[in-house]
Amino acid sequence: MFKRIIISALLVCLTVGTLYAQNAREHLRQGQQHMTNQSYADAIVSFEAAISLDPRNRQAGDLLRDAKTARANQLFNQGQTLHQTEDYLGAIEQYNAAIRTAPPGFNNLRMIQGRLAEAQRALEEQIAHIHAQSARERSDQARAAVHRANEQFIAHHFSDAIYSYEHAINMGGLTDAETAVVRNLISEAQDIQVKIASFNRGLQDSDFQPLQNTDGTITIVKYRASESKVVNIGGENHTFNYGILNVVIPSTLHGQRVTIIAANSFQNMGLTSIVIPNTVTEIGISAFAGNDLERVVFGTGLRFLRGGAPVGRAEVSQPGVFEGSKRLTIVTIPDTVVEIGARAFKDCGITTLVLGRTVQIIGESAFRNNGITHLTLPPAVRRIHRLAFHSNQIQSLSIPQGVQQIWDGAFTGNPMTAVVIPASLAGLFQGSPCIGVDHEQYGPNIPSFPDTITRVTLPGNMQDRNLNGFHVSLRNFYISQQRRPGLYVRADGDDFIWSRQ
Repeated sequence: MFKRIIISALLVCLTVGTLYAQNAREHLRQGQQHMTNQSYADAIVSFEAAISLDPRNRQAGDLLRDAKTARANQLFNQGQTLHQTEDYLGAIEQYNAAIRTAPPGFNNLRMIQGRLAEAQRALEEQIAHIHAQSARERSDQARAAVHRANEQFIAHHFSDAIYSYEHAINMGGLTDAETAVVRNLISEAQDIQVKIASFNRGLQDSDFQPLQNTDGTITIVKYRASESKVVNIGGENHTFNYGILNVVIPSTLHGQRVTIIAANSFQNMGLTSIVIPNTVTEIGISAFAGNDLERVVFGTGLRFLRGGAPVGRAEVSQPGVFEGSKRLTIVTIPDTVVEIGARAFKDCGITTLVLGRTVQIIGESAFRNNGITHLTLPPAVRRIHRLAFHSNQIQSLSIPQGVQQIWDGAFTGNPMTAVVIPASLAGLFQGSPCIGVDHEQYGPNIPSFPDTITRVTLPGNMQDRNLNGFHVSLRNFYISQQRRPGLYVRADGDDFIWSRQ
């Protein structure tokens, strides 16, 4: 028995290690493409991601060094250009960025430091000249420097912002109230820097708040290695997230398996990537909502992405599991998942979606407001709830045999021109199947499909209520054809004239 446990553990480790290695290679490939395109900043991000997944990959380390060297030189050259045009503050910003980016042993470091000192001296002389000008001109210049510092702060360039704020004060020309605001912003930026530095470490068990389940496994109820701070800059509130934002969730905490990620546990933490272990079977409502995710890796044990339920006439009120991740462009749902809850991926940036073969339920607004261009529904799917794929870029769709319910607006808002309806949606009996079910919230007979459809493959003997999913002209023509199965084609134009092929 003990030997079987050891073998199983080794297989799990091997599977996870293989997944990490594959993802690391993909990041290496992307980074090399960025290098070819001279997008060195993007290349650095890709190589660092590869190293985080495979720390022993020497090639990734070498490529990261090359990317940092190229980016540092690029920033230095940009600083040189600004220096020549007497934009010394801009030059200082670029020189500092080059110094921060440069890898250890960077050959041009002393040269950049020298040019930085020259720019700082030139800026001081420029400031001295400003002091000799009228009070109004000094005020204008100082306020322009504050505006530039505000932009740097908002862009998370905290050191540059502090430097610019301090120069704005030194210029003079600010009122006492304006100076007090600037000094407060300096303090806020410094506080954020200190807190960022405190998270310069690896994840620990104490970074997760656990709750032991009745079977001895663990539910993660809160993530503790991320914080946020709201700062009013220029009259507007801005939220700054800092901490460990690329999270590989552990498969065990305190020696116990992690099987559930609780509702809201990672919400609004500024996370950029998530890796979910194979032990997790369920993710709760809003668990990762409101983050800045650009990458999600699901484990192979996941079954449920939970979602809320509508109350009366209202739409589901709770945010979905991953709702709002605008930079999340590719999503692959593993074959183990059976339910994708309401609003799970609403308002994301998905263009490529792969649904696992075991998905049975797709909840309300689950993929609403994305950019999905091609959709293949899995053979196990049975229910597609209202507005599930509303407002995407889907052009055609084949609905597999076995689907029993398609609710209001499920595919509206797409440039869809063709759809295939299976025989499982032809009849009507208690509870299912049905298309375009009436909902008080949306009014009667809201269709499931857009009016852009020109080709529909229908089974025989569809009930009238199921025809509510389409424009009334198709319903009337289908009935006139004695509900015979076949391909129904609409003529060009907006007159909705149909024929049966």
